[in-house]
Amino acid sequence: MLELDIRELENAIVHLNRSNEELLAVEEEDSFIIDAIAENKIALRVKHERLEKLQNILRNAKGGVVDVHASFMEDPNAVALTHDISPPENCGGVYL
Repeated sequence: MLELDIRELENAIVHLNRSNEELLAVEEEDSFIIDAIAENKIALRVKHERLEKLQNILRNAKGGVVDVHASFMEDPNAVALTHDISPPENCGGVYL
């Protein structure tokens, strides 16, 4: 799940950067454009901070350097880390 969250944050950052570029390209600036750029900058800062935290958590969970750009759907280790549904040994009952 961390890999998915990381990819979603990276995608959001790309879109916010693109939005700011498009807003900056508008020749007539008004208060809406100025406010939108300011809000995007705040959102970018928050998303970058969250991205860094998630990358550190993932790196620590895997015990070293992690390629956070690898697709979690293609990485069997990532799926195993987040979707291990094995029942505990000697559980003696139904494990859901």
